[in-house]
Amino acid sequence: MVSVSTKYKISQTIEIDPILDDIEIELILRDKKLQEIEYELCRRDRLRMFRRWIWIENMQGQFQRLYLNTTQKKYWHEQTSFDDILKARKQGISTFIDMDYFCDCIFEPGTKALLITDKAENSEVLFKRLTFAYERLPNFIKPIKKYSSRRELEFIRTPQGIPLNTNFAIATAGSDEIRRGTDIDRLHLSEYAFYKDIDNIKTGPLQALRQNAKVRKESTANGFNHFEQEWRDAVSGNSKYKAHFFPWYIDSNRQVKVSNEANIELTPEEHEIKNTYNLSIPQIMWRRENKKELGRKFEQEFPANDVECFVMGGGCIFDTDVLKSMILKTQCIQPIEVRENGLIKIWKAPEPDKEYVSGWDTSEGDPFGDPAGLIIMERETCECVADIYGQITPQRLATLGHQLCQEYNETLEGVERNNHGHVVIDNLLNKHYSESLYYHQSYDDKFNRQVRKPGWLTDGKSKPIMFDDLVDAINHGHIIIHNPQIIKHLMSCIWGNSNTIKQGNSTSHHADYAIMLAIAWQMRKSPISIGIKII
Repeated sequence: MVSVSTKYKISQTIEIDPILDDIEIELILRDKKLQEIEYELCRRDRLRMFRRWIWIENMQGQFQRLYLNTTQKKYWHEQTSFDDILKARKQGISTFIDMDYFCDCIFEPGTKALLITDKAENSEVLFKRLTFAYERLPNFIKPIKKYSSRRELEFIRTPQGIPLNTNFAIATAGSDEIRRGTDIDRLHLSEYAFYKDIDNIKTGPLQALRQNAKVRKESTANGFNHFEQEWRDAVSGNSKYKAHFFPWYIDSNRQVKVSNEANIELTPEEHEIKNTYNLSIPQIMWRRENKKELGRKFEQEFPANDVECFVMGGGCIFDTDVLKSMILKTQCIQPIEVRENGLIKIWKAPEPDKEYVSGWDTSEGDPFGDPAGLIIMERETCECVADIYGQITPQRLATLGHQLCQEYNETLEGVERNNHGHVVIDNLLNKHYSESLYYHQSYDDKFNRQVRKPGWLTDGKSKPIMFDDLVDAINHGHIIIHNPQIIKHLMSCIWGNSNTIKQGNSTSHHADYAIMLAIAWQMRKSPISIGIKII
């Protein structure tokens, strides 16, 4: 008798037995009544359908049924309707997504699925994967095709005669195959970071989604482009997409057998990575072998965290080895206090007799505009002890920032006075009566006198100084940072025009954290005194 199991859960102590599956499959193929039961069970239970009736080609070029690997199982439990997926190479995520959508087309009438790849040859490979899976389906599950082309499968009804009218199409990004106005229920954007014409995707398929649609954007990294920006939005919660990261070491196959682990001598970097991610010696040996082959491309293709993969392709202005070491040290660090729904993070409490400085970056507070905030730095140790960051108006930044600076022994307030900084400064002076505001002193040639103005002015003269000083300070390890988001931000910083630092390759993403750090570093040069601070 065939066992009618409940929905398969990967958290079970005892995994499904492939041999038992084989026995049941043989029985089902001989009995029409069992086929009716099996069809209904597979319609309700996607993992049952995978492991019994979906055939794929594995990494060794062998054909097998789709038993989920560790990465696929993890994603199965964490998936949502809108997902951003950053991954190491060859983990089976695209196979899982395509087979999941394929089953939707088999069982859910009216489903319209679209897979978009980065290049034509990948489209052909993935379509062969679909047609192979279709041809291997048993007749009691295999839907009736209306037609099949090189890029599309269309099903008209189930084997039982129930109308389906579903189709699964494949297109290449930037091609004419992507039709505007076509209804879409399931959208898979494969190797999304490598799309050249992203606007065509945003104005086409992403605008054609129907109610209850699902979208999966999955990719390895490709420097600081549209995917990196959207990934950061998902990570920070500023997106409807959920961020899923799958590092290389989650795959249990990525290890090299070692006869005597005691004889293996690890480098300091390998020790740090082993301890940070709790890796085994065989995993470290796999990393060593593949890193030797790929060089600096290893972190892009097989990342251990969601930062280093972008750095290797992005031309970061800072020493990436220093930043990678910094990010490893923050893995187990949490703020000691979080305020204002995450807007304010405290990493170290203020200490008596310690002197602190701060760097402020301002914005208008538009929900869709640039963030604003500040960083408080301990003057002597250069340790970043607290920060404010988010979509915040100048008025609120002045209030929250001044209150925080007062807690840290009347921190020197280095406010960038460009643009909206004037509003912040006005509030600090006329509403909060700040006596800790930084004043810049310069010589006025016209009137032959010294002039003091509140705030730090970022201009053609100060840019080279503040940014070159920051790069030197970071690269020599002078600044201690506990907030991993700051380090991730620094990893995406590149040189813009006129000695300006910008985030990534987009002119719309400014280096907010870098500006705060640069100004705070300049504030360290200012003498601390009662009342007005000048430089």
